[in-house]
Amino acid sequence: ELAERLGDTHADAIAHAWRELTRSRDPSSQGRYHDALRSAGLDPPIALPAESNALSSAQSSLWFFQQMHPASPAYNLTFAYRLKGPLDLQAMDLALGDLVSCNEALRTAFTEQSGGPAARPLPPQSVAFEVGHDRVDPESVQQYVNDCARVPFDLVQAPLFRAYVGAVDDHDNVLVLVVHHIVFDGWSRHLLLRQLTDAYRRHGSGVLDLPPADRVTYGVFAEHQRRWLSSSKASEDLEFWRSKLAKVDGAMPIATDRPRPDKQTHTGRKRIQRLGSNLSNQIEAFAAAMRTTPFIVMLAALKMLLRLKGVSDLIVGVPFANRTVE
Repeated sequence: ELAERLGDTHADAIAHAWRELTRSRDPSSQGRYHDALRSAGLDPPIALPAESNALSSAQSSLWFFQQMHPASPAYNLTFAYRLKGPLDLQAMDLALGDLVSCNEALRTAFTEQSGGPAARPLPPQSVAFEVGHDRVDPESVQQYVNDCARVPFDLVQAPLFRAYVGAVDDHDNVLVLVVHHIVFDGWSRHLLLRQLTDAYRRHGSGVLDLPPADRVTYGVFAEHQRRWLSSSKASEDLEFWRSKLAKVDGAMPIATDRPRPDKQTHTGRKRIQRLGSNLSNQIEAFAAAMRTTPFIVMLAALKMLLRLKGVSDLIVGVPFANRTVE
C-alpha cells in the first residue's frame, strides 16, 4: 500500500537508500536516505539513535496479545530441518550461539515500563544460550517437533530463540528452531539460515571470528517508525483508511461446519489443495498477462467466491511482511 500511495519510483528509492544505510559504513548514506524520504514527501527522523527501547507497531500488538495469554505458544514460529549425513555437533552448537550474539533482536527482552512495553537488548556476553540435545525415535520425529514448538516463551527472559538437535541416528538429525514472532518474521527465515550455514562452515574449518553486526538494529527501525507515526503524513494515511473502512460490515454470512468457540483455542487446522500443473500454468499465464502475481489472481478468485454470498464490500486479511528490504 505504501508503494501504491508513493509510486514505485519513490518506494524503490527509499528501499535502496535504507538498504545502503543499514549496510554501509559511509557517513553520507544517512543523508541520501533522508533525501529519498523528502522526495517522497515524508519527514526524515530527527536523528537515528544509537539504541532505542521502542517497539514497532507490530511488536506492540504481539506484546499485548502475549500479556493476555502468557502461557500460549500461539506466536511461536517453528522451523524444522532434517539433516542427513555426518553432523559436527560442536560446530553446530557454536554456529547457533553466533546467531544470538550477532542478532540483537534474538537477545532482546520485553519488559513493562511506565504502563507500556519497552525493548531491552542484552549484550551478547550476558545471554546464556544452550542447544537442546535429544535422542529421537524415527517414528516420533513429528511429535518431537511439535513438543519443541509448544513450549511458550517468557518475553522478559532473553533470548526469545531456542534450538534443538534431535539425533535419529549417527547420520540423521532433526534441527528445530523456535523463535517468538515478536523478534522474527517469515522474511527473516532465509536470512537466519544463511547466517547459520556460514557460521557452521566457519566453525567447521576452525575460524572463530564473528562477522560484523549490522550497523542499524531493529530497535533503531522501531524508533524511526514511532517518530514517523506521529508525523503529518502518517495522520493523513490513517484518516484515509478510516474513511475507507468506516462503513464496512465485518460480519460474513458464511456457513461453517461448527460454531466459532467463545474463546480462541488456536487448535484450527489448514488444508492444502493441489491444483495440478494444467490449472497452475493457466493461473501463471493469466497473472503474467495481467501484470500481476498468481497470489493476487487467487485472492481475486476468493473474493469473487465470497461475493456469491451477496456481500458487496469485503475485507479479506492476508499475511504481509510490511517491508521491502532485509
